[in-house]
Amino acid sequence: MSTTFWFPSGTIAAVSPVPSVWDHVNTVSRVLNTVKGTSALTTLTYTPDAGNDLTDKDAMIAQFVSEVFPPQTILAQSMILGVECFEALATNNLFMTWTVYLVDTPGTSVLATLVALQRDNTELVITTPTGEVDTFTCAETVVAVPFRVVCEIGVGGTPAVTGGHNGSMRFGEAALSGIQQGSTIGGTPRLEFGKSLRLTFLPAVGDVDLGVQFGAAGTEFTGTLVQPNVNDVQDGVNYGAGGTEFDGDLVIPLENQVESGVGFGADGTEFTGNGGTFGGGGNSVARGRR
Repeated sequence: MSTTFWFPSGTIAAVSPVPSVWDHVNTVSRVLNTVKGTSALTTLTYTPDAGNDLTDKDAMIAQFVSEVFPPQTILAQSMILGVECFEALATNNLFMTWTVYLVDTPGTSVLATLVALQRDNTELVITTPTGEVDTFTCAETVVAVPFRVVCEIGVGGTPAVTGGHNGSMRFGEAALSGIQQGSTIGGTPRLEFGKSLRLTFLPAVGDVDLGVQFGAAGTEFTGTLVQPNVNDVQDGVNYGAGGTEFDGDLVIPLENQVESGVGFGADGTEFTGNGGTFGGGGNSVARGRR
């Protein structure tokens, strides 16, 4: 199974980590979706160079930041990015450029880099949005705290004679088809992890019944929760899964049925007997804890 991320044409990310590997940065930070939405394909253009800049630089067109994912081990795997993009001038000599990294929940600390900044090997075409597809194999990464996935996409290269690092990309989710290299059909851009990420938080082992396994492949973790016997739970009290799995049947005596001063009930202190002092031959009463 794989995990696919989608690039909406609108939305604002919950947090916006500070980009650190680009020479030019566009102030666009959007949500990196795990569920494909319906936002229309829209061209986003970034023009950091008003005049000629014939130096080797990278310009980030947009940043996308995911929701928070639980701690996990991200296995070594192939990652694929597909986006339609184009350059304004043939002499810009630009290539699709991207990076993927992980940050903490507030987005202030980088936890790991899955894809260091890299360029595709096919120069962008001019004026017409055209599919660019690039791949990278990331190393296994252990993430011990909740995290977000950040994907930053832009263009990079060394313009010649005239031009700069100005480029355009199309983002949105409404198209039915995906991105194909060299295609101009208007596909949906996406970032695909070749193997599944865990998208939801798992319960603590102390919240799962003793011996029950769960997590990756159904065997990653084993529950340690010991449920009390129904004979140890007060009559009529429901507990367990959903608060209704079990129904206690322990009957607690009345206080006047327990010898005066004797504590009983929860922790032996919930109730105190007030039935006086009972001896042999008297009424049958409880003496002490249940």
